[in-house]
Amino acid sequence: MNGHYDPGLVSLSYLVAILASAIALSIISSLVMGGGISTMHYAGMAAINLTQTPRYDPLLLVLSIVIAIAASAAAMVICRALKGATGRNTAKMQGGASLLLGAAICGMHNTGLMVVRFPAGVMPHPGSQLSGGWLGLPLALTISVIIALAVMSAIADMRLRKLE
Repeated sequence: MNGHYDPGLVSLSYLVAILASAIALSIISSLVMGGGISTMHYAGMAAINLTQTPRYDPLLLVLSIVIAIAASAAAMVICRALKGATGRNTAKMQGGASLLLGAAICGMHNTGLMVVRFPAGVMPHPGSQLSGGWLGLPLALTISVIIALAVMSAIADMRLRKLE
């Protein structure tokens, strides 16, 4: 061996390592986001205090998680492409990323609702306080505040991008 390296192959190995790292980091981010969406859903489902234990369809459960991860990955790809972007198309792409993330949450949630199988006659546990309309009001107020904060954040971001 003479100690020399082929510059083309060394460059190729370098590029492959960078590409593999970028893909791995993207996959991990998507897994974390999709996993967070799924965990929130199924933890909420598990928190319901029922008189009988529901069962879950394992195939649909996996499908719901895959939907959350895939839509999260698509939204993250757009968000990364927007980093530092300016111009008219930026707002449209941000809206698209938001819609994809919303699709991740809604798609996962709706599929997740098909996952659960309630036994005949299942009811909320008498002490769970899940009856009545009081549960909807705090939820509606909380969601309204979150949406208002998200809109204000998006407006502030668009104004900052116009200044740069």
